[in-house]
Amino acid sequence: MKTKDSNTENVILKAARKVFTQKGYSGARMDDIANEAGINRALLHYYFRNKDRMFEVIFEQRILEFFSGLIAILSADINLRDKVLAIIDHDMSMLKKHPDLPLFVLQEINQNPDRIKKFILKNGVSPKLIFETFNSQVKKEQKKESLETLKACNCSSTSCRCVFIRSLRGL
Repeated sequence: MKTKDSNTENVILKAARKVFTQKGYSGARMDDIANEAGINRALLHYYFRNKDRMFEVIFEQRILEFFSGLIAILSADINLRDKVLAIIDHDMSMLKKHPDLPLFVLQEINQNPDRIKKFILKNGVSPKLIFETFNSQVKKEQKKESLETLKACNCSSTSCRCVFIRSLRGL
């Protein structure tokens, strides 16, 4: 009995990640992925029976890249100022490494909202609870009127952080 080669599977996944990220689920074709991977379509189907299964793997990888650090920050037991700065740093770093990632994730969530729900259920993540906790922290800071410390942050760091933090007046 033949066994699947993990190197070939990784080449396919890398090609699929590129094609799906560039074209989205609906625009990607199995032929595009096979060509990008430098293999024939039969071999592609040997590793991944269909486009749906391959996309599911890629989507989960990309969604984890997109949200894992953010969820950890939002869930962290740190003060609001540090949390906001960490979120900004995380997002800027992520955008620098993967400039195409946010558009891909948001486009696919928009195309198929059930896909993200399925992912959330599968991984036991509760975005609602995480954002409620963050919102509660923001409201506590508003009551203490300590959001001024956010507006008066040290601007010697990236200007993006300062511009964003100055826009927090409406919290």
